[in-house]
Formats: sequence, C-alpha cells, structure tokens
Amino acid sequence: MRQSRAVERGDEYLPDVSLAGLKGMHGRGRPGKSRDMLQAAVPRKSDNTLGEICDTAGRPASAIHGWLCRLKREGLGRRHDQKSPGRGAVPDAETGGRHKGGFGQAAKRGRV
Repeated sequence: MRQSRAVERGDEYLPDVSLAGLKGMHGRGRPGKSRDMLQAAVPRKSDNTLGEICDTAGRPASAIHGWLCRLKREGLGRRHDQKSPGRGAVPDAETGGRHKGGFGQAAKRGRV
C-alpha cells in the first residue's frame, strides 16, 4: 500500500516563490490545467488544508495532492508540460499509412 506524504504548508511550500508571485502567475495564466494547478498552490502557500483547497477548487483530493507534489518536486516551470503521446501507430502496408477507421483486418475477415 502506498503511503501518503504530507505536503508542506505556508512559507515552507515552494520557499523560492512568494505568495504575491504565485497570485500574479495565476492571474496571468491561461485557462486550463496549469492555471488550476496554480489555483491549488496559492491557498496552500496561504496555509490552507488540503480539504479546504478541494472544496474551493471542486477537484478530488488525489488530484490536488498530485499537483502540489509535482509543483514542489519539479518546479513551477513544469506546469505547462504535456503528457507523452505514447507509441505512434504503425502504418499498414495495404493502406499505405492511411487509416480509414473501422476494425482493420478483423473487419475484412468477418470476425467483427
């Protein structure tokens, strides 16, 4: 079973960044997940509990905790990072790399 780690609060959380700096980044941030992460970091820096942040943000505690840990561990610059797209599709020799949908070979053989 995975043990939960407490995330620091107040001035101990993100000690290199001031509360005013976090609020400024949040105000200038573009809408989306990166701004939501800052929306969770600002009250944490203001010494709010995880439960209070979850109630305000309307997100589950696991998501808020993950965001706070990621910002602490990887820094504020990483909040704009995109997830890896994964492995790309291997083009089929018959279609020449053009995927037209459907179920591919299984549909041609009548297995669908």
